[in-house]
Amino acid sequence: MKRVLLPILVAGLLSACSISSPTPECAPMAGGWQSQSLPNAEGEAALASVLARMNTAAKLQSIREVRSQVVSGVNYDIEFQLDNGEVWNTRVYRDLAGNYQMTRTAAQGELPPLPCVKAK
Repeated sequence: MKRVLLPILVAGLLSACSISSPTPECAPMAGGWQSQSLPNAEGEAALASVLARMNTAAKLQSIREVRSQVVSGVNYDIEFQLDNGEVWNTRVYRDLAGNYQMTRTAAQGELPPLPCVKAK
């Protein structure tokens, strides 16, 4: 009996150890950053104001990610790729009157990951 139970117990313990717990989803947070679906007309309009100021001959290839944060207006974090292959990111603020202002200078590189507040 012990010879039969021991392999069963060992197999059960090993299988329990190999099961990974699912990654909890992030909960939306009031006033926090939210990922936006693409294409995104608001993100495109915000980015147009940045591209007009960039000193480069390269053209926009694609917008890779848009995030928004509702404040007294809207902040947009935008990750984009130029036709020369470079990936850039920037932050643009749109006030309540619809005026755009770059609040973080465009910089090469991807946006950092969004912080995650675990859903309960």
